[in-house]
Amino acid sequence: MSFKLLKKIHTTGSGAAPGEDVYIFDICPCTDHSVMVSSSDHHLTHFDRELNAVSRFVAHSDSITAVEAPISSNNSLVVTSSADKSIRGWDVRCGSGNAVFQQHCTQEVLSLSCLKGVSSNLLAAACGNDIHFYDFRMSGSATDNSDGSSKLVSKMRDMHTEEVTALSFCPGGTMLLSGGEDGLVNVIDISIAGSEECVISVLNNDCPVRRLGSFGAHGEGVYVTTSVETLNCWHAQSAQRLGQYSDLREQFPSCDYIVDCWAESGADAGSDQDASLSLLCGSYEGDGKVFCVYPDRLAPLAPLQPPQPSPTAAATGMGEAPASSPGGHSAMLRCCSSGCFTSAHTGKRLLLTGGEDSLLCLWELGAGRTAGSSAGAARASRLAFQPY
Repeated sequence: MSFKLLKKIHTTGSGAAPGEDVYIFDICPCTDHSVMVSSSDHHLTHFDRELNAVSRFVAHSDSITAVEAPISSNNSLVVTSSADKSIRGWDVRCGSGNAVFQQHCTQEVLSLSCLKGVSSNLLAAACGNDIHFYDFRMSGSATDNSDGSSKLVSKMRDMHTEEVTALSFCPGGTMLLSGGEDGLVNVIDISIAGSEECVISVLNNDCPVRRLGSFGAHGEGVYVTTSVETLNCWHAQSAQRLGQYSDLREQFPSCDYIVDCWAESGADAGSDQDASLSLLCGSYEGDGKVFCVYPDRLAPLAPLQPPQPSPTAAATGMGEAPASSPGGHSAMLRCCSSGCFTSAHTGKRLLLTGGEDSLLCLWELGAGRTAGSSAGAARASRLAFQPY
C-alpha cells in the first residue's frame, strides 16, 4: 500500500527567475476550503479547493515564519508573521498584497497561533523570549509602543530562557503550547492571570523545539518535534511522557528528518471515538514515509509513491506539473497538511505536501491499511491519550 499522487503543482509562477530555488515553507488550510501557501521568496500563493492558483503576491520583506487562518466571524482572513518584525492580516477574497491590518513588533516574530473559536479574535506571537497577544479585529497599522490604536493586549515575559520557536493553541479551549530553543514546552492557560500561575505544566524535550501541536479526542495529547529529528508525545496537564522516539533515523535509514505530525479522527483514524497521531518523515531526495504513532513504537503506514508515467506534456509557470516526472518531490519536504481536502470517493482526508522543489503534491492513501491499524493497534492509540 502507498499514497497515490493525485496532483502536482508548481507554485513559483511565471515571475520566478530561471533556475531559482523557491522553497515551500508552510501550507495553511483556510476556512473556505481553499489553501494559502508561503514560500521562501516572501510570497503568499492562494489556491482554491481544486488547487487552482487564484493569486500570488509579496507578503513580507523577509522570511515568512507562520501562516494561520483563524476561526472567527471573518472566515476570509489569513494571518502571517515574519522575520521582518511584523504580523499582517490578509483578506483572501481580495487577491492582492494589500494587508487589511499590520502589527509592527520590536523583533523577529518566529511563530504565531490564533485562539480556536468562532467568537475569538486573539492571536499569540513569539517575540524573542516573550509571548505577545494581539486582537486582530482592530484595523489600521500600529506598533507595540503606540497608544490608543495598538492591537497589543498583553505580554508574557521571559516564558523561555531562549527564543520562543513554536506556538499552538489547543482546540476548543484556552490552552496555549509554547516551545523554545531551551527545549521546553510550556502548557499555558491564558484564562489565568499571572505569568507563573498560568503555566499548568512544563515538558522538557532536551533539544530545541521545532514544531508542536495537540492530538487526542479532547486535545489532551501534545506532540513535539526537535532540531535533532526526535519526536516526543506528552499528556499536557500531567506532564507525563507518553512516547519518546529518538532513534528514528537509525531504525528507518530511509528517513533523514521529520516533516510534521497531524491528528486524525473519526473514519480517518479507524475509530469512532478516538483521534490518532500520524507522522511524516522525508529523505534528502524528496521521498516521504507516513507512520502511525503508538506509545511503544512507530508503525510504518505507507510511502509517498511516484505516479505512473504518462504522456502528459510539461507545464510551464504556475500550474500542474507533468505526471511523468520522477517522484512526487525531487528535494526535501518542508511541510504538510492533512486538513485541506477530502476524497470525493472515500470521504477521507487527503495529504498535501510542499518541498524545496517549489512543488505542492496532493496524495490519497491506497486501499487497505497496514497491520499497525488493526483493532488492537487502535486500542494502543487510546492508551497514548491517557497518562500511565
